[in-house]
Amino acid sequence: MLLLVLALVAAFAIGANNAAASVGAIVGSGVMREDKALLLAGIGMAIGIILEGWKMRPSVVGYLIKANQSPVTASLLLASLIVLIIVTFLALPLSFSQALVGGAIGIGILTGTLNLRFTALVSASWVYAPLLSIPLSAIIYVALRAVLPKGIFRRARINAILVTVSSFYVSYVLGANTVGLLEGMSSAPSSESGPALAAAAFLGSYLAGKTVTKTVSENIVGISPIASSGASFASALMVEVMTQLSIPVSVSQIGVTAIFGPAFTRRATIANKSRMAKIAAVWAIAPVLGFVLASGFYFLLPKTLP
Repeated sequence: MLLLVLALVAAFAIGANNAAASVGAIVGSGVMREDKALLLAGIGMAIGIILEGWKMRPSVVGYLIKANQSPVTASLLLASLIVLIIVTFLALPLSFSQALVGGAIGIGILTGTLNLRFTALVSASWVYAPLLSIPLSAIIYVALRAVLPKGIFRRARINAILVTVSSFYVSYVLGANTVGLLEGMSSAPSSESGPALAAAAFLGSYLAGKTVTKTVSENIVGISPIASSGASFASALMVEVMTQLSIPVSVSQIGVTAIFGPAFTRRATIANKSRMAKIAAVWAIAPVLGFVLASGFYFLLPKTLP
């Protein structure tokens, strides 16, 4: 019961923070109001975890580390949740997976169960997935611009459709990849944990996602609807590939990075360089903080939990 409760709270926090990765572009481009965009994100995440979340079930406690005991899982969830709550109050986007993987590495070292090969694979994906999303988003953006009709009204309608579909797709892969990690940590079968986690993520997105969404949509870089579509499709495709390989990645990191592909093609400038520097610093610190907190909780918690 403790693990299930922690997983549900974590799913709520993921919805509150990571919704920005999926709807920051759609809100920033002015296609959809914030409340409707967050509703779209919640629905997308819920469908993603129900349909594909099971693919991430063994990623952390299974592939990354072999120590599958309740104290290990509780330590990981508590540490990652604390990190995510802190950055959410700071209105900064952070993927739950970054803190979770950092914590798993710490406990894996303590217990001697760390899978070094899979750890290296995950670490590499955190570098090449965001980097590859930049040229991919630029290519998709240029291709979409080439096929869009010339008429202003037809172009506006198609832009609205594209940005809505692409944002929904990002929400879907967020549920499948990030929230899906919690399926393997809730000590409940997928048929029970999947719908419960989906509901928690939906509520987190719709009820508490506005603050971080504003950071991504307004305070980093201004882009057009078609540019936001290119960035969203690129980031979603990268996360979808990683999900099929059961590799946890930062949807927020890939989503924010992908925005720069279209921005560079139009020679756009970063609207808030200091905010972007803070986000980059959080991305670097979160795994380290997860490492320290999870290791500490593992020492403090009893080795058998009811």
